Amino acid sequence: MSNFKEQPSYSSIYAKSFNDALLVLPDVIYERIEHVVDLLENFPNLGRPYNPDYDAALPPIDCMQMFVNKTHCVLYYTIDERNKELVFFYLGDTRQNPLTIFDDIDI
Repeated sequence: MSNFKEQPSYSSIYAKSFNDALLVLPDVIYERIEHVVDLLENFPNLGRPYNPDYDAALPPIDCMQMFVNKTHCVLYYTIDERNKELVFFYLGDTRQNPLTIFDDIDI
């Protein structure tokens, strides 16, 4: 058996607002999010392009979204192919009003 651990294809960058939202979550939810981030670092297109039905719910930039299993959390991120980075800019909640999702985002 080998002790080789494969390095992720992409690195992750957390926007300040995303990181701040993570810090107030219970440990079990934080761990689920970190697991999903680890998956996305190797398979960045596992998420899906975010294309809302309402113009008012359009994000400030083109992005991907990934739901976190067994939580109400949704990760919004962009893929920087050139630098091999995932930029997580918003931690959403499936219970929030879809028309006000990105009202407090500064990018």
